[in-house]
Amino acid sequence: MTPSRPSVYARLSVPGASVTQHQRWASVDALRAIAALMVLASHAPSLGPGHQAFLARELPRLGVGVWIFFAASGYLIAGPFLRALVEGRALPPAGRYAVRRAVRILPAYWLALALILILASGSAVAHWWQIPVHALLVHGFVPGELKNLYVVAWSLSVEAIFYVLVPLGAWTVWRMVKGRPIAADRMITGVLVLWAAAVAFSLALGAAFPIHAGRPLPGGVQVLGLVGDLANFCPGMLIFLVLALREDTDSRWRRRYTAVASRPFMAIAAAGVLFIVATDLPFHTSAVAAAMQGPLFGVASGLVLAVFLHGDWTRPVAKVLAPIGLASYGVYLWHFVILSALVHHGITVGGASGNTSVIVRLAFLVAVTVPAALASWLLLERPLLRRTAGWERRRTTVEAVKPRRREASEARPHADVAPAAVPSSGS
Repeated sequence: MTPSRPSVYARLSVPGASVTQHQRWASVDALRAIAALMVLASHAPSLGPGHQAFLARELPRLGVGVWIFFAASGYLIAGPFLRALVEGRALPPAGRYAVRRAVRILPAYWLALALILILASGSAVAHWWQIPVHALLVHGFVPGELKNLYVVAWSLSVEAIFYVLVPLGAWTVWRMVKGRPIAADRMITGVLVLWAAAVAFSLALGAAFPIHAGRPLPGGVQVLGLVGDLANFCPGMLIFLVLALREDTDSRWRRRYTAVASRPFMAIAAAGVLFIVATDLPFHTSAVAAAMQGPLFGVASGLVLAVFLHGDWTRPVAKVLAPIGLASYGVYLWHFVILSALVHHGITVGGASGNTSVIVRLAFLVAVTVPAALASWLLLERPLLRRTAGWERRRTTVEAVKPRRREASEARPHADVAPAAVPSSGS
């Protein structure tokens, strides 16, 4: 019998995150593709006139795909640290974690940032320090820079803050409990308290510093506002902790989660309603409304993530979208570079105004962006990820071998055996 050929997804793939034991989840990659394409679609109307057309007015709502990325990051990035706290084990090595995060995000971003400066927004550079500030993703801390030069990179700045705070927060908790295991139920309560505190802080900040047209918020307020953005990662963290509960545990959290995940279409419909309600809030003129958006987006994104993590219903979707999901980061980065360059040089797509023209612009942007994102994945992102994934696999092998060495040493206490070589860390 002739063995079946690997799928396109399998040929393009690399080992997954440590939270999934380095296995790729096609359903999660499909969700990434959907989120990235939603953001792309939200910007497509900018490629031409006719902003009064129905689709031109409604497609910008799909920018909520960014919050789906936030929820997924809460699950995938914080998961290994949450697992260590629940099981009472040592936390993941901070050095390798930091390098892997930097390698995953920065090289492709630096290339995209350089091209967008050359092709579109270079004239917006007024001071030399803007370049390193944006390159290091700390522009969220500088007043007026969060959405300057490369607009969609605002979310990367928020992600970078989360990447830093995850190991710091986990280490603080680990020290407080002196390395002892923490019950998953207690961790769930802790994350809920953290989420509520972040939302309350954002609401208080919005009430104290209302937004006025033409008057930017004080710089310190903008920086403090980033604290509220960290609540966007809590849904993914909660989902991980609920799944960390043993299946035979009679937990109200697991029962509620199962009730949601087992009804995917109802959950997605509820998420859609929450997204619509949140995008209708007057967030441009009211900081309180802007603060209220976060929890609504968070709950909706958590619902979507939960149903994509479970069930066979995602298989038809994953077969089509999972390969694009591998390059979803590139879709997010490169669609805006392409769009900005075209708009900057006065190139429009789709001719006259109207819904048909908007569809043409969307199809054009997808057709140009997806090949560019796949090229970025194959030539830049995947080679780097393969190397850093190798570090994790070697560390797991070493940890598995060490107990066997101790057992052999105890069984033969007088044996004169040279120690085996430890695999290189790759650093």
